[in-house]
Amino acid sequence: GLVHVFAFRGGAWGITRTITPSNPIEGMRFGHSVDLDGGVIAIGAPGAAVVNAQGQELLSAGAVFLAPAL
Repeated sequence: GLVHVFAFRGGAWGITRTITPSNPIEGMRFGHSVDLDGGVIAIGAPGAAVVNAQGQELLSAGAVFLAPAL
């Protein structure tokens, strides 16, 4: 998945930025949820795999990616 950031400029909406995950995997559902707070975009990926402190991969643990809104 991906997330498009839109802005209203010159009387029309347009895409100003496209955000993609740094480590895309099939089924991660990147962009399933999105929130904007101040200058930060939080992007949910409920199917993302993560690695815990012991080095174990946890499939479908989920993750939140943070990006500047710009």
